[in-house]
Amino acid sequence: MVVFGAALLYEETAEAFEWLCTVFFRAMSANMPQTFITDQDPAIYLAVSLVMPQTYYRLCIWHLEQNAFKHLNHIFRAHKSFPSDFSKLLYYYEYEDDFLNAWEEMLEKYDLKDNSWLKNTFAIREKWSMTYGRNVFSASMRSTQLSESFNGSLRGYLKSDLDIVQFFKHFQRAIDDKCANESKSNFDITQRISVLKVKLPLLIHAREIYNVTIFDLFEKKWERSLLVSINGFHDEGEFCKYNVSTHGSRREHVVVVKCSTKVVSCSCKLFEFSGVLCGHALKILDTLNIKDKIPDHYILKRWTKDVTNLVAMEIKVFSEGGDSKVEVSIRYRHLGQTLVQIASEASESKEGYELLAKYSNEIIAKLKEVKIKNESHESPPVPSKVLHDETIFVDSANVTKVIGLKKKQSTRRSNTRPKSFVEKTRKTKNKIQSPVSPPLQTVQHVSHLADLQAPCPPLSNATTNTG
Repeated sequence: MVVFGAALLYEETAEAFEWLCTVFFRAMSANMPQTFITDQDPAIYLAVSLVMPQTYYRLCIWHLEQNAFKHLNHIFRAHKSFPSDFSKLLYYYEYEDDFLNAWEEMLEKYDLKDNSWLKNTFAIREKWSMTYGRNVFSASMRSTQLSESFNGSLRGYLKSDLDIVQFFKHFQRAIDDKCANESKSNFDITQRISVLKVKLPLLIHAREIYNVTIFDLFEKKWERSLLVSINGFHDEGEFCKYNVSTHGSRREHVVVVKCSTKVVSCSCKLFEFSGVLCGHALKILDTLNIKDKIPDHYILKRWTKDVTNLVAMEIKVFSEGGDSKVEVSIRYRHLGQTLVQIASEASESKEGYELLAKYSNEIIAKLKEVKIKNESHESPPVPSKVLHDETIFVDSANVTKVIGLKKKQSTRRSNTRPKSFVEKTRKTKNKIQSPVSPPLQTVQHVSHLADLQAPCPPLSNATTNTG
């Protein structure tokens, strides 16, 4: 599981979820997911329909089953066959006509035509039945199990009495542990090699490109293809149809082949749903003499060993006459996504760091030339006395750190006017005359020294004025 972002919401309203989705996809360079799985929350559904209108909205099947137990509890208790019939509506049927016929039969068999919950559930059948959902890629996920698992693991890090600072500190610890697990998985992908049960060119190629988990799944599908038999063949010109079935099963599937490209598509839609070829399709590929390697259009990069490696950046073309500010924002997000990957890759080694630092200076210098050229077309150049440093890429390890601003010494100010020496002397004499305390002798000594240092006329005048 990979965590791309997190947010704290004050309330669970449609407006809050709409803001959350908008901000999240802005950070993800506006790349929308193909599938969005959640429970039957009307606020989330409204937000998803507004922000992601092209995304397939799926309901969690586990939550749907729990709701069925809640609203049809008396049917589950009274009829032992009902759980099986209801489960087939969720997972089994491949064609819409078969699903609709089975639904009507269930309503007749258990007398549920007037059940309001089933009526509402049937109205949104495209969001929960595999009859419709198997056509959209969902990485084999039908429920929110990963989300629930992550929520459960957070309970080991967080407590209800934490303040906001402690919360973020412990939440970051949980994210760090997830990142560590991801790094360990990436290491295992490159180091662990699966043992082949049969050394065939197709399986050897699959082991070279797929990660361990997907290869194990692909190998099982290949083993299952050995049990598949071809029951019929129909040549329809551009397309050919094969009727196939697996040994021990009465169910029949249809595999369609485009003759010009040899692209196969099975009615079980396993590849469309999970990105891995099914045993039926592998059987037909073997019949078409495709035995050495998996065709490229059946290999999803997300299931390969080099999924985290850098790929060539796609250059997007923007139509002229659009909003310049919007275009700048889009270009920034598009470049940022690739440059973050470059920085991450370069920071793993000293050689990579030095290589990126070298070419970064060259790129920055060329960007300056482009900027000057663009500004010269817009307005006449203005001479500047400021000289710019040629080296832009700075090694932070060699930069002298700033200690801080020089503190200005504070000066105490008083609301009273400054006193003269005579006034201070008079104050000292008053202390001598007042009947105080043992340290009188020391005060008299200081007063005597002050009398000796003061000029005579001013002291006499001061005495006369006070006398």
